[in-house]
Amino acid sequence: MNYMNLEKNICDTVKEGQIKIGYDEGAVRLYYPIESIAELLETDNTSIQDMQALLMDFNKVCSERLGDIEISNKEERFCFMIPKEGTKYINENYKDNLFLREFIENITKPNCTLQDMIKVFHHYSQDIYFEENDELGYIIYFKDGTIDEYVYCLKFDEFGATYHRFTKLDYQKLI
Repeated sequence: MNYMNLEKNICDTVKEGQIKIGYDEGAVRLYYPIESIAELLETDNTSIQDMQALLMDFNKVCSERLGDIEISNKEERFCFMIPKEGTKYINENYKDNLFLREFIENITKPNCTLQDMIKVFHHYSQDIYFEENDELGYIIYFKDGTIDEYVYCLKFDEFGATYHRFTKLDYQKLI
């Protein structure tokens, strides 16, 4: 079983939060639908009982780095509570994604525009994917995924800019 994708996604998501609001010594809760976990674990098995067993093994594999993650579920939605030891480990050992830092700094500025955000992407690569989607807003990501592997859905309105970040597989499910 490949647990590294799930661990990396957890670390990426916690790090994103740390970039947004700063490092907090507390625990963090992350929520995943069972299908997303299955994709990250590269398994077709999406029964709740089997997933619970896989996640017990996952917890054993990564507990040395992230601590004892409390994993619970309500039907097909799983909650991962990363303990403060895990968030500290991520803060101290998981280097900042410079693109993500610049992305968050810019998207949170008043009067942020689509052109501002495209400039952030182009600062790192000219090889980006971009399209407008009626429901999701503006879709943008790096084609090769080496700088950042996520798909960003951006929206702009009178209250400012917002974004959602998806794995490419989760994004494919949306469209």
